[in-house]
Amino acid sequence: MKKVILSFLFLSLSFSSLAQTKKISPLGRIEVGILKKQPEKMAKEEEVKLFSLSAFKTIPQSSRVYQVSFSPQGEYLVFCTKEGKIGIYQIKKERLIKIKEEKVSKKPLYYVRFHPSKNIIAYGGRDEKNVIYDVEKNTKIHTILEFESPITDAIWTPDETVLCMAHLGTYGLTFYDTQNYEQLMNIKSPGGGIYHLAISGDSSLLAFASREKTISILPLGEKHPSFLLKKHLSLSLCVEFSPDDRFLASGGADGQLFLWKKEEDKIDSSPVFTWIHRNWVTSLKFFKNYLITSCKDGKIRIFDFVNKELLGVFEGSKNAIFTISIDKEGNFLAIGTKEEGVKIFKFKEVLEKIK
Repeated sequence: MKKVILSFLFLSLSFSSLAQTKKISPLGRIEVGILKKQPEKMAKEEEVKLFSLSAFKTIPQSSRVYQVSFSPQGEYLVFCTKEGKIGIYQIKKERLIKIKEEKVSKKPLYYVRFHPSKNIIAYGGRDEKNVIYDVEKNTKIHTILEFESPITDAIWTPDETVLCMAHLGTYGLTFYDTQNYEQLMNIKSPGGGIYHLAISGDSSLLAFASREKTISILPLGEKHPSFLLKKHLSLSLCVEFSPDDRFLASGGADGQLFLWKKEEDKIDSSPVFTWIHRNWVTSLKFFKNYLITSCKDGKIRIFDFVNKELLGVFEGSKNAIFTISIDKEGNFLAIGTKEEGVKIFKFKEVLEKIK
């Protein structure tokens, strides 16, 4: 009888633990995973370095904003939403000028990304379409139809010759020639889907964050990842290469941020820095020596990734933040939120707070 009671208690506690981590993923799927508890030392450091900051501009939205992105030269800001809306704003001397804000899909749009050098965007989502759009001319250039599964992300290679797209489900990755948009290759993903893509500055490596809890590293042109980074305990949600191409950062639904060292054509499997957030790490961006993260706890955290230390924390939203972006010159930091639309902060004010 004691064994039965103990077994029942163990199962009850295990189920309770899982129930606490059952949440809606950034793309609206119900996921169960492990959220690592933030150590007391990190929590106290965040309290000491917490500061307040008001948004410079806000663009209200009636649904969650999945992604925000600045143009290569910083003169445009774009975003996409759960209700299928695309927003395009021009930035002139700290003024926001609306170019377009329109519902273009009946289904959620998960991503909007700028071309590396042109004011051209790629956007798409659950409707299984990838639209190439000229922001300056306010016209559609091309639509890629994929009827296999929702598209979660798209990114151009730095040399601008290939467009890579990621999917939920097993369809994995697709690669397209940017001259005629013919499909070059498809790589299946048996693990259930890919959330985010990043390409190294030298165009040698593609890193992708997936539902499998891994960061996969794929040499561009190959059909199989060369190795996997397996430190995340739950969904890996975001991944980025540093501007100097020496590091890779990843964040996940386990609350963990990892900084990995890039060595020529590979990534060292032992992270050189780790920080545990209080909730899911939903997005991250490098800028100069800074690494900035967004989190479902509504906080923005700023790290010095060179010296591997936390510099400051501020509340960006009362609700979850799903995406962040910073313009090329470091003038503005934009975030996309669950209930407060797009919020824009002056980045120089952030830097003043963390000095």
